[in-house]
Amino acid sequence: MKLKSWIVVAAFWFALIGCGGGGGDGGSGGTEPSPVPVYERSLLVLEATSLEFGAELHWNEDRFPGAVFNVCLTEEHPESGSLIGRSQDCFSDRSAMVENDHVSPVTVSGLTGGHRYWVQVEAETPSGQIHRSRPVIVSARIPDEDLLGIDDWDWQRAPDLAAETQAISRRLAGFQQAARNKDIHSAVAFIQEDQRDVYQALFSHNPDAMPAFGVLLDRARMGFLSPPAEPAADSTQRTAEYALEIDGFTFYVRWMKHDDTWMLMDF
Repeated sequence: MKLKSWIVVAAFWFALIGCGGGGGDGGSGGTEPSPVPVYERSLLVLEATSLEFGAELHWNEDRFPGAVFNVCLTEEHPESGSLIGRSQDCFSDRSAMVENDHVSPVTVSGLTGGHRYWVQVEAETPSGQIHRSRPVIVSARIPDEDLLGIDDWDWQRAPDLAAETQAISRRLAGFQQAARNKDIHSAVAFIQEDQRDVYQALFSHNPDAMPAFGVLLDRARMGFLSPPAEPAADSTQRTAEYALEIDGFTFYVRWMKHDDTWMLMDF
């Protein structure tokens, strides 16, 4: 069973989220319903996990009892580098796909593998207040058989295994140092861009939990290293997979190599 990025985080959910405080529909008492959501300070938190040709979306719907949740998705265009037309949120993008009245979690399928998408969720409370999560980037995953490319590849005999293992260890050490320092900005810089918003939100809830989270990754052991990328053959980027045992369960930490730099991809 493949690990989704949010599962390992869930082991530390209560530590990361903390007590939180407050209930109700997430709005402040006694205020008038506002039609203009300010998602930078929104209590609605969205997590997006990459799947093969799709994504799985989770949000804290229990914070908004009785609310109706709408999901928005739009593909990122390279020429804009952000949402189409550089709009402030997905719901203002005319070409976006919006589906109404959903319950968390939601599985989105039919996406193009390797392409980047922006996703956002909106909550409309019974009082008429509208809350929107921050837009999150997700990349639809490419199937492992396409990602690996070679069926008979023996990763344990890879000539550069030691060098790549050391390179990943150095990157992990950098992430762990940032975690020990509770430096959220530096820590998320080690994570693949399409997952940064997820961990930025999680770490921001309780930076004090970051050191323990970093130490946890010391227990991960490499279980696979894909063949080197072949640009001439238009092959996909190189990946490495580590196994992590927690209380009898096996979780996976995946790295992806961008140019000469390994980035945390899925954990």
